[in-house]
Amino acid sequence: MSKKTWVKTAIAASELGISVDYLLELRQSCGMKPGVHYRDISKLDSKRPSYRWYVGNISKFFELRSRS
Repeated sequence: MSKKTWVKTAIAASELGISVDYLLELRQSCGMKPGVHYRDISKLDSKRPSYRWYVGNISKFFELRSRS
């Protein structure tokens, strides 16, 4: 498990039991914070973003959202 490391999008989605598309949608719409839940590691001249995810923090984020 990678709950204490930054992982690629496909790995994070798999460990969280969700699709890649849903993970990317959550990043935009649900208040995930850069540097806490994800990092944009894209190169400056990149045509599309590249992210790394912190699965442990995202799991906590899901837990807090489900309590509300």
